[in-house]
Amino acid sequence: MNIFHEKFSTGQVVEATGVSNDTLQNWLKRKLIVGQKDIDGGGSQGRHRQFTFFNLIEIAAAKALIDVGMTDLKAAFYAASRFSHSGDEARVPGCPFNKGYGITLLVAGQGWAREVFLSENETALDFYTQNIQSSAVGATIVNMSRVFDLVTTRAGFHPEAVLEIAYPKDAED
Repeated sequence: MNIFHEKFSTGQVVEATGVSNDTLQNWLKRKLIVGQKDIDGGGSQGRHRQFTFFNLIEIAAAKALIDVGMTDLKAAFYAASRFSHSGDEARVPGCPFNKGYGITLLVAGQGWAREVFLSENETALDFYTQNIQSSAVGATIVNMSRVFDLVTTRAGFHPEAVLEIAYPKDAED
């Protein structure tokens, strides 16, 4: 099974992300979930919603940002959608960086967000001066490596196996 092609029910989303069903339904009604267009079903009785892996990560990332103090829901979902639905040559959407020892952080403020790899020998002061926008007073920071591990495990997948699919070994050579 490949988590990137799986569809998840509302119950599975609630279980994997830790978001209550009432909160999830509220976010759906308010159209906060940027990847909502990728959610199949819903909208009428008997049409059960089906969420993607990227929806799971978006919802979990937004919840994590809110849990650590980000009060602006739109800003939380902006940052969460950046992490879960976009990437580049260094990071697959919805996944932490694959750079060895360290952690992937989601750093967000009002109207901006950035994904950052923090190596094990980097200090908090180094991190802050290199990664917080100069115009920002502060930022909300979430350990997305940990969020990813929790969500994939709760969804019934092994985090390392998911990362092996996302970052095949032969692609590194």
